[in-house]
Amino acid sequence: MKLMEYWKFWKDYFKMEIMAHLAYPNQFVMFIFASLVFSAAGPIFAILIYSTGHGIPGWTFEEFLLFSGTVTLFSGLVLTFFVAQIWRIPRQIENGEFDKHLLRPIHMVPYTFLTGSDVDGFGNIIAGLVIIGYAIFAGNFHITLLSIMLYIILFILGILIEFCITLYIIGLSLLFVKSETIRQIMDTVFEFVRNPINIYSGFVQFIFTFIIPYSLATYYPVQALLGKVNPVYFVPIFAAVAVFMTFAIAFFNFTIKKYTSAGG
Repeated sequence: MKLMEYWKFWKDYFKMEIMAHLAYPNQFVMFIFASLVFSAAGPIFAILIYSTGHGIPGWTFEEFLLFSGTVTLFSGLVLTFFVAQIWRIPRQIENGEFDKHLLRPIHMVPYTFLTGSDVDGFGNIIAGLVIIGYAIFAGNFHITLLSIMLYIILFILGILIEFCITLYIIGLSLLFVKSETIRQIMDTVFEFVRNPINIYSGFVQFIFTFIIPYSLATYYPVQALLGKVNPVYFVPIFAAVAVFMTFAIAFFNFTIKKYTSAGG
């Protein structure tokens, strides 16, 4: 399939997903409202730590609010495009329903994600954009075109990292069927990068920069937008992402070939 065909496939699928939720409009609205309320936890946490103490070392209130908004936006996109498949596909593998997907005339890597979109993250996406917008307005940061471009590029790379981690989790499900522990571990790992990684030791920073580069979606985009990091520093990070993605896709393709039906 060509790129435009993938786009049309995803658009039609997502449209059906939204229409299914709109069958119960009151429930849908309440869900989005609840997501928005839950997303307020980040700003409330920032207000508390900066009003009762010295805050996060090296971060002003507005800078930390920008970071919090970026984390919220990233969480919303992950909920919208990845989380559903992390839980849905392992269940399909266990009961044998996954087998039918292998008969589709489309490569399994794009198909896996084109059919994984959900509306669960809409509230987080809206809240994240609002928090980011307010933080930039209130902080009066010196933002350049280059810093905006770096922010967007690094954030997209962070999304690609989540894409790769999802491939790893699904691939392990294909090999071992039961993968709940792995999913729980990755959820715990992500909790670490909900905080700026400069509060951790150098070893932990290295892990979240080069081994499991989750910080590309949260910490580094904000640092780039604020002009606190030399762009040259990102060259080895880009190389680490390329290696991470190459291994993720190769591993997923390997597990697809090794897959045998688990049930039915």
